[in-house]
Amino acid sequence: MIAHRLIAPDGLAPTTIELAGGQQLVVAPDGIVEIPHAVVIPGDAGIFEPVDRAVETAWLRQLLDLGFCLLPRTGSSAARPSCGRYTGEMFFDETLGRPLWWWQDAWRDATGDAVA
Repeated sequence: MIAHRLIAPDGLAPTTIELAGGQQLVVAPDGIVEIPHAVVIPGDAGIFEPVDRAVETAWLRQLLDLGFCLLPRTGSSAARPSCGRYTGEMFFDETLGRPLWWWQDAWRDATGDAVA
């Protein structure tokens, strides 16, 4: 499932934020929120990934305007995506205990070496 991971600015957690459309977002004490996202293509009859709700662009804009910052994806080596979405995308590999970056068709460590 695709999700947007964000972290609240200092002093804004814990709290509850009313998002566009009246949706309530509970921000935990650690300030990290994950919002499921569904990709909808105009003219498409459905959603590519089943999720509880689709993220409205207004929600992300509202949170970014409040000072929230996007967080990189994390997970085990087995859960690491087979490819990055863009050059420089970061993934924190919890199995290896270190960050990796997508560059030149491979996940690479801080030295630039490809990581399998």
